[in-house]
Amino acid sequence: MFARERKEELLAYMRVHKRAGIHELSEEFHVTGATIRSDLSELEKEGHLIRTHGGALLKEEEVTKEAFLASRWNLNPDKKRIIAQGAKEFVREGDIILIDSGSTMLEFVRKSCQKIFCKIYHWQ
Repeated sequence: MFARERKEELLAYMRVHKRAGIHELSEEFHVTGATIRSDLSELEKEGHLIRTHGGALLKEEEVTKEAFLASRWNLNPDKKRIIAQGAKEFVREGDIILIDSGSTMLEFVRKSCQKIFCKIYHWQ
């Protein structure tokens, strides 16, 4: 696994668990404590985590973003499906698509990539 992939998975792990220790993370990702410390430091510099003695905490705003998206997921689901279905008509096999974040965009991705192959990039 490449370093960037590991950091993305580490951040996903932190989003689920909200906090973790070095030992726990090194066992989970099968790397040394030094590697985890380095990854956590980089994720802290990127603004995702708060480093603690022996581990890290997910930054409160990360938790808030997830809760916000989850709360929006159930708002106007029928309209989101209609928008996603309409946008899907513009997607062709092999297209490369750059999308923004949001619950409507998530529905679009679900609808668009079920039956065709396309690359979708999310800009953070």
